[in-house]
This record gives sequence, structure tokens and C-alpha cells, in this order.
Amino acid sequence: MTQVSIRGVSPAVPFGGGSSTIGYYIDSIPFALVRSAAVPNTSDYDMSRIEVLRGPQGTLYGASALNGVVRVLTNDADPTRLEIKARVGGATTQGGAGSYRADAAINVPLIDDKLAIRVVAGVERDGGWINQPVRGVDNANSSLSENLRVKVAATPIENLRIDLAAWLSHDRYDAASYADDAGNQSHAVGAAR
Repeated sequence: MTQVSIRGVSPAVPFGGGSSTIGYYIDSIPFALVRSAAVPNTSDYDMSRIEVLRGPQGTLYGASALNGVVRVLTNDADPTRLEIKARVGGATTQGGAGSYRADAAINVPLIDDKLAIRVVAGVERDGGWINQPVRGVDNANSSLSENLRVKVAATPIENLRIDLAAWLSHDRYDAASYADDAGNQSHAVGAAR
């Protein structure tokens, strides 16, 4: 999770210290938690743009927008063209496990100029470098993030467009990233989801 700050104003702690003073939207869907200032991590792949609206935005975005609003806007389904794109990447960590990521997006017009679907999927694995000898686990602080986004756009008649969207995100963090000078955690810390 991420904590957003605009002009240096944010709650003192991301969890349990109250809600955020900054509105956070993904494709016009608000994300706000009552006792948490954290916002979900979103995949930056196939993004249209990010908008940051400064100042009080309560008139348009409600009480959680005291210091402003962050809008993450992803690409919509386009019934006029076929598009396929992908990216892959990898990295190594000295004394730890390797890391990788893969993302893909496909936009398919199902009915020309009338109906389209856009599917975006991604996976990111960050290799760990901290060992838990008590549990017998090496590279215990690894993480795995998976996401899937589906958008459908329909234009059944002129001057009418219907958009539907679904988003699924799953993050797994195996252990906290703290250790002694030898890279070991002296007590076992369980996995978090």
C-alpha cells in the first residue's frame, strides 16, 4: 500500500490514524478507507494519465479530498482498432533471489465501431534477500503482485457509450524487510496478504 501526500500534508501514520486527506480514484472509482490513509498499489502498465488536483476538492470529490485528489486513469477499450503490446523485465539482488515482471495488454474490437474489450494483465516478483533461520527460509522477504483489468466499451446507438470495468489485484508479502547485519531475522514473521 502507498500513502499519498500533497503539499506535505498527510496523516501521521498510514494505518489506524484516520482516513486520508487526499481523494484517490482509479478510473473514476474512489478508494477510501475509514481508519487508513493507505491506497492500493496500481500497475502503471497501459495507463492513460495521472491527474493531481491540488487544494480542497470537496465540492466535486467529497470530504476525503481536503488537500486534493489523485486520479489514475487507464486506457479505455477502443472499438476502432486492434492493439497488442507487452513488456518483460528482470533484475538480480546481490545475496538474494532474482526479480522479474511481465505485463501484456490486448484491445480487440468485437463489432467494428460498436463493441470492444481491453484486457491488461501483469505479474511482478521481487526477490528477497533476508533469511529466516528459525523457519529455515532463505530470501524470506520476497513479494508477488498480480493484477488483471478488463474493460468493455459499447456504442449501441449514436451519442450513447456504455463502459464496464473490472479490476482484480492480489499482493503477497512474505516477510518484513528488516534484518541484523548478517541478513537474518532472529524471529519468524508470517506471510501477509
